[in-house]
Amino acid sequence: MAKEKMELVLNDKTDLISVVNMLDKKIKEFDGLRDTSYKTSGVLDGIGDIKKETKIDKLIKAYGSVLSREKVYNESAEDLGLKTFPQFELNGHTRSDWKHDINFRISIIDNKDKLDKMKLWKEKLSGIMTKKDIQNGVYSEMNEFFSSKK
Repeated sequence: MAKEKMELVLNDKTDLISVVNMLDKKIKEFDGLRDTSYKTSGVLDGIGDIKKETKIDKLIKAYGSVLSREKVYNESAEDLGLKTFPQFELNGHTRSDWKHDINFRISIIDNKDKLDKMKLWKEKLSGIMTKKDIQNGVYSEMNEFFSSKK
């Protein structure tokens, strides 16, 4: 996800609907992180589902388990005198796949506080919007819709 640097100036003259729309867009980006981009099923034997994990220390232990299993696998193959052998996989996925997913889950956990804060702001702002604010927002959305159709 590419990060955009936004300069935001908010005051009592700020158009509420554009702020709510901006929050909606950001919330969707953060919420979208939850179910996309995983490379594995998330389920690690003896560990559980990393996609549901909320504690970073458990995710670190999960990755440690993957690393240990790969190390033992490679050492075992060498000890058996094998010069070539299949790449290590755990539940059908490589160590790098598991590393990706565990890092991805850590990112989701790290962003949860930001997401919760944005949802709260949106709720508060939506509660103080007037009919005029809502009307202006609808007009703005309609203008954007019709001007993008060529």
